[in-house]
Amino acid sequence: MGDSNLLDQISKLRGAINTYKAEPKDITSSKPYEANYSTRGGSFRGRGRGSFRGARGGFPIRNRTLVVNNNTNSDSEFVSTVSSNGRKLINKSIYEKELQEKNLSKEEKVEKLKEAQFKITMKKLETRASKNRVRLDLCDRCIIDGDLYSISRYGARLVLLDIPSGIKPRRINWNGYQYQRLKTGNLKLVNTKVFLKEQCRYFQKTGVCSRGTKCKYTHNSTKVALCKNYIRGRCHGDCALSHEPNEFNVPLCHFFARGGCKNPQCLFLHVEPELELVCRPFSIGGYCFRGKNCKFTHSFECPDFQLSKECPRGKNCKLTHSEKDNLDAKLLFNTLNPDYYQLPNLTKLDNLHGDPRIQKSEIEEDASKFELYDSESDDDLGEGSVRSTGPDGLEVNADFIHF
Repeated sequence: MGDSNLLDQISKLRGAINTYKAEPKDITSSKPYEANYSTRGGSFRGRGRGSFRGARGGFPIRNRTLVVNNNTNSDSEFVSTVSSNGRKLINKSIYEKELQEKNLSKEEKVEKLKEAQFKITMKKLETRASKNRVRLDLCDRCIIDGDLYSISRYGARLVLLDIPSGIKPRRINWNGYQYQRLKTGNLKLVNTKVFLKEQCRYFQKTGVCSRGTKCKYTHNSTKVALCKNYIRGRCHGDCALSHEPNEFNVPLCHFFARGGCKNPQCLFLHVEPELELVCRPFSIGGYCFRGKNCKFTHSFECPDFQLSKECPRGKNCKLTHSEKDNLDAKLLFNTLNPDYYQLPNLTKLDNLHGDPRIQKSEIEEDASKFELYDSESDDDLGEGSVRSTGPDGLEVNADFIHF
């Protein structure tokens, strides 16, 4: 082959290359270039370092083609998420649906948790109220802001006997005193200290207390229920109940209530009560500190059955269950004025129905000698010591001095 032929071929090859470069290329084509995997006619051979012979053949070529789609929507149809298996793509509509269900399930769990906590709280309140109803069954009761309370310690503490309804104010005024609401729902006096304790309900009903001197409440023998058998002449004075009839422990005379009593030596009360409501301290406890001045009826009728036609004691109740209509009694009880309870003045330690009281001056002089109840304490159950010994060797309790 001559030089002219070689130059001619070179010029043709150069022209073909220029023509190829000048042609427009479709970069939007998604079809990649085909790779030539054949090594026929020119294999990789070589000797020594860097030897490479052969005009054709070689390693297989894997083309990476950039595909540009101008028609693609800007809003992606997939969402990238991270899971325990790594990152993954999820359809956007499916992802949003699953996310909505997940959030809904969380809200349901929160609502169920709140409902469970509410039930637990209501159960605790009902349990506490039930215990208070049993423990303070012989105390007067009243309605304050639609809730039932027990008048404990002559009004020094108002104990809640029911589940509170609605939102209640933190402080209220009742019977001329200001009370503060505790977390338990009970009401205590504000800025007023009352040095007294209630009578032991077991000792008041039976004249006996199994705790003896270790009891946390007062054991006053003058505040014990009257023996019914003694009035009938069947008891000879050998029981622990009271055998001294007085205005505080005897019921109303039925004959006097019906129009007249012909017995000049009648032991029962000859008074006309202002209210038909049964006196709870007398009917259940057998003793009422108001005596003949009490506005309520002193009888052995069940006060619970009179108001609600239900008795918490059931078959064990020894009181009379009258079938008389109770609508008037319920209305009267719900609108009862606190003055009818005739509670003592809690700011002064005057004599309470003839019983000697500890004077405030004695307590302030040497408070260590008296372990008494303080109305400002948070002790709802009457915890604390009851009895101690005074300077003259007298037996002292929170209510009285025993001579």
